[in-house]
Amino acid sequence: MRNTTGSAAVTLQDVASVGGLAVNHIVLLLYVQLGFIDRLQQLALGTTQARYVLAAMGLAGFTTSLAAPGLLRARHPVTPLRLGFGVSFVAIALSLASEALPLLVLSAAGMGLGVSLSYICLVAAARPSFRVERVGMKVGLGTGLAYAIGSVPWLFLASPEAKGLASLVACALGVGMTFVPRDAASSERLTTEGGEPEPEKEPAGFWPILAIFFALIWLDSGAFAVIMSTPTLKAASWGTELLQWRNSALHLGSALLGGWLIDRGRLRSTLVLSYVLIVFAIQLLQHSPSLAPLASVGYVSAASLYTVALFAYAPACLGPRRDTRLHGRWILFTLAAWVGSTLGIGMVQDLHFVPSWVMVVAGLVVGSALLVREEGPKSSTALPWLPSSVKFSGESQAVSRTPMAGHSSPRSE
Repeated sequence: MRNTTGSAAVTLQDVASVGGLAVNHIVLLLYVQLGFIDRLQQLALGTTQARYVLAAMGLAGFTTSLAAPGLLRARHPVTPLRLGFGVSFVAIALSLASEALPLLVLSAAGMGLGVSLSYICLVAAARPSFRVERVGMKVGLGTGLAYAIGSVPWLFLASPEAKGLASLVACALGVGMTFVPRDAASSERLTTEGGEPEPEKEPAGFWPILAIFFALIWLDSGAFAVIMSTPTLKAASWGTELLQWRNSALHLGSALLGGWLIDRGRLRSTLVLSYVLIVFAIQLLQHSPSLAPLASVGYVSAASLYTVALFAYAPACLGPRRDTRLHGRWILFTLAAWVGSTLGIGMVQDLHFVPSWVMVVAGLVVGSALLVREEGPKSSTALPWLPSSVKFSGESQAVSRTPMAGHSSPRSE
C-alpha cells in the first residue's frame, strides 16, 4: 500500500541527502582525482615522489574504508560525516599552500581519509535519509549533478588552485548540510509491523553483483587511464567546450536513467548496459581513434550508470548494527573496488591499451554472474536491504517492499 501521508513528498532532509552525496563526489572528482594531480605536475615532482604522495592517499582511503564498520555505530552518523568533510577541507587547503614533500604526503593522506569517511557515512545514512521511495533517482540526481558540475568547461579546465577553492566551498556546503533537521520519516528506525527493529538481512545476490562490480571497475579504470595518458584521445573526448558541455549533460542524463532503472528493480540490467557501453567505447578508442568523440559518449554514460548502481547497492553491505557477516561483506565490497581499480590502472601503465582478453574475461564474469540466481523468494535486486514489509515508527501505513512504493509486486531479474 502506498503511504500518501507525506512520504512521497520531497523534504528538506531529502535535499540535504542528495546535496551531501553531490558535494562529496565533487570534491573527489574535481580535486582529488583531477586538480591535485595537476598540482603535483605543477610542482614538477619526480615520479618516485609522486608515487609516495598518491600511495599515501590510497592507503589512507583504503584503511578508512576497511575500518568503517568499527567507526559507524550510530544510525545517523552526523558527527563522523562532519569530520570527513572537515578533514577534506583541511587537507585540500594544506595541499594548495604546500610544496614540501612531507606536507604533500600528509595532505594526500588527509584527502584519502576525509573523502572515504564522508562517503561511508553517506552510505550508512542512505536508508533512513533517502527512505524507501525513489532511492535510485535520488542517488542518480546526486551523482549526476556532481559529474555534470565537474565537466562544466570553466571548472574542468580551471587551474588546480581554482579547482581546490571550488572543492573547499563544496566541503563547507557538506558540513552545512549536516545541520539540516531530520524529518520524522528519516529519523525513526525501520521497524516491523509489530514495532520491533527489522533484523538485518544479507544482501540479495551479493556474490554475482560483487563480481560484476569488480569487472566494471577493472574495465573503467583501465579505459580512463588509457584516455588520460593519450593526448589525442583525451583531446577528442574532452578537448573542446562543446564536448565538455555534452559530457556534462550525458553524465546527468545517464545517472538519472540509472536511478530510474534501479527504482524498478533493474540493477543487473543497469550493470549489463554499463559493461556493453564500456566495451563499445574501448573498441572504438583503440581501433577507430577518429571516432573518439562517439566512444566518449559510451564511456561517460557507462561511468555514470555503474557509479549510481554502486552507491545504491553499497548500503546492502554495511549494516547499522555490529553484524560480523554484514561487515565482512562490506570489506569484500571495498576490496573489490580498490583491487579492481588498481588492476585496471596498473594493467595499462606499460601497455597503453586495454587488452582484448581482459574484455573477454570481464564479459565472462558478467555473463556468469547473470546466470546465478539467489535461492528463495524473488526480490528486487536494486535495493536488497529493504525488508519485505516495513514501516517507519509513527507511520500508520506499511510500505511496500518495492523501491517504488505502490507497485503491487516487485519486478525481479
